[in-house]
Amino acid sequence: MKAPGTELLEVMAVEMDIPLWRARLASASGAELEIELERSRCALQSARSLEGGIDYDLDPGMNMIKLSAARQTALAFRPGEVQAWRLTLRNDWQSQRAEWESLWAYRFEYPGNIFVNVDAFAGRVIQRP
Repeated sequence: MKAPGTELLEVMAVEMDIPLWRARLASASGAELEIELERSRCALQSARSLEGGIDYDLDPGMNMIKLSAARQTALAFRPGEVQAWRLTLRNDWQSQRAEWESLWAYRFEYPGNIFVNVDAFAGRVIQRP
């Protein structure tokens, strides 16, 4: 566990030909999270919990809902202990429309390898058939 707000790591990385800044941060209790930004535009690429509890909030901007609101939605859908979370751009095949759909989603992990996905703009649970 690191001191609150301490930047643990700032790394330049490349994933799928996209240059990224990767930063690891610590909350007041020492919980750690990682944020990835596209270097050229400083645009969010992903964010996720690493260690410790989830005693912090995250406002990703871009008209997305905050982590706390998404977590509340997930817990209302499936009560329990959220062990980890991730915010990423998802690409899903929509067979009804025969097209790819891209959307930002929070993914909350529960014990037993159970996941709840929440649309980061609409704030609703995403259920897949």
